[in-house]
Amino acid sequence: MSIYDSNSQQRLINKLDYEIWVLDFLGNSQDLFYGKTDISTIQLTNRQQNANISVGIQEHIGASYGQRIIDALTPLTFTASYKILDMVYEWILEENESIGVISDVPWRFSQKLKLIKKTNLQYPSLFADNPYLKDYSFAFFTNLLPYRNPAFKFTLYLYILLCGEQQKGWLTAANSFYHP
Repeated sequence: MSIYDSNSQQRLINKLDYEIWVLDFLGNSQDLFYGKTDISTIQLTNRQQNANISVGIQEHIGASYGQRIIDALTPLTFTASYKILDMVYEWILEENESIGVISDVPWRFSQKLKLIKKTNLQYPSLFADNPYLKDYSFAFFTNLLPYRNPAFKFTLYLYILLCGEQQKGWLTAANSFYHP
């Protein structure tokens, strides 16, 4: 079995599926609310003597509530982006585990960082051919870790404010589960 083959790449795509969807959804939703897609239509024509002017504006039922939810979830762009970095490095560790370079892949972020720093890993060709990509992405992974948990908790607080007191259990669960 060779590392970073098509099967391995498919495993990475599967790992990243939800985070890519979240970023895509939030990006497309923000575009809609900030007028980057066709919310209103203005059409001017002059095929006859008289000019025809058509103006159309759409209002979405619940759009203001939808915007509040999108605003509350926007911090997830940071957490989803960070999770993508985490999963890429986890995938690299898994590939190196498969060929015996390391014995197991740790679950905690801090343990992954220590293992990556002290081990001579084999990297995918994108990182091997462009070492600056590996260096920059690892610097982001390392230096942004302290901000990951506060960003996630902030999102949960906003969710509670928007959706009510009954959601406080999520925050308690997150506080006990998410830590580096």
